Amino acid sequence: MLIKLVRIDFIKLKGNFLWKLILLVPIISVILVQLLIYLQFNSINHFTDQKGVSGWLLIISQNSGPALWPSIIDIIIMIISIVVYQIEFKDNSLNTQMCFPIKKSKVFLGKFTVIYILSMFVIVINLFGLIILGKLNNVSDTFPLVTYSKYFLYQCISIAGIVSISNWVSSLFKNPLIPYVVGVIGFIIGLVLPRELPYISYVFPYSYPIYSSGLGGFDTKVAVLGGIISGALILVISIFEFVNRDIK
Repeated sequence: MLIKLVRIDFIKLKGNFLWKLILLVPIISVILVQLLIYLQFNSINHFTDQKGVSGWLLIISQNSGPALWPSIIDIIIMIISIVVYQIEFKDNSLNTQMCFPIKKSKVFLGKFTVIYILSMFVIVINLFGLIILGKLNNVSDTFPLVTYSKYFLYQCISIAGIVSISNWVSSLFKNPLIPYVVGVIGFIIGLVLPRELPYISYVFPYSYPIYSSGLGGFDTKVAVLGGIISGALILVISIFEFVNRDIK
């Protein structure tokens, strides 16, 4: 039943502007990385040869640092969540689904799954964009498949708590402005904490994507453990609240 609900939600999103956003934002982010590299280093190979660092890691560092990709993910996830639930609120279909013999927990999990899949899709596009960028810049180093695979995996795990929060908040408020404000606040705090108050960032889900690169002194264990723990904890609490909520 869960798979069926997920499939139905994807059908509802057919033709929605959200798909353009999912494609364009990570591509624009990659273009920004290229611009930053050109302005700072002019040539990737020239800089890496001088410093003795990997050109492929330099690309990740620019994506996770100056290009603000981890923070951009926070906003994208909230927008995806808002769109998914606004479709339901507009058609009042969430209320209708409650009339059928379907567990409320599965309906909620279905939305969570759709948001998570779309969020991972955004990460995939960004990652492939970075690889293409490296090829276009003729990076001389051997492509570190394991490093990029871990970077992808850690990002996917790190966003679990953000997806849980976004799914929950978007289901609570019919006014899309409220969950959007929550996303923006999370974006701002999540951007500042890891650098200014790192110990507090360990318990703030919106900070975890920054740790997924493992560069600049950021420990990937924070991204993995934080993502798993916050994602599971917030999801369980939100499911309990949703199941006991009087949906009108």
